Amino acid sequence: MPHEIDSKYSFEQVVETAHKNGLTHLVLAYLTAGERSTLDDYKARIEELNQAAEICRSANIQLCYHNHSFEFNPTEGQIPFDLMVERLDPQGVQFELDVFWAQVGGRDPLALTQSLASRIRLLHLKDLQKGTPVIYDEGKVPHTAFKELGNGVVDIAKIVEIAAREGIDYCYVEQDWSDDPVKSMEESVRFFETL
Repeated sequence: MPHEIDSKYSFEQVVETAHKNGLTHLVLAYLTAGERSTLDDYKARIEELNQAAEICRSANIQLCYHNHSFEFNPTEGQIPFDLMVERLDPQGVQFELDVFWAQVGGRDPLALTQSLASRIRLLHLKDLQKGTPVIYDEGKVPHTAFKELGNGVVDIAKIVEIAAREGIDYCYVEQDWSDDPVKSMEESVRFFETL
């Protein structure tokens, strides 16, 4: 964001460092509860992101926003994620769509991928256990909800097909929680390789 991250390292310095190191994307990965309490909070974050995108554009870096489930929680009669889609500069701020969190938030990630394909640069791919209810507080999602690719309800194959067709820059296989992380990643990668 354009305001200072701390007293010694500004957003402009983050972008400069990213540019010097050859990065092509910067991602706002999370909004704290205090940054998203009201619809006006979301509007302020949207404006900050649009301003930050101008700084990124000057360094030839794409700014992206990563969703969780809380953006789909109705707030003052509106869905914040829909407000973001409507008000974020389509070229300046693109999306890093996390298909798991979209599904947990009550949205169909396949439909989102289809409708936002031109605005998605990055995808986080992970699967969701069947029967998991809509949960807007990501801290309350049970560990058992996180599934390896192909073991849940997210239509990963069709989402990856859209990603390939639309030229989405990167897809990340991700596992937030596992009793055996290496085994989980191996299983997800094997599934991904069959697509």
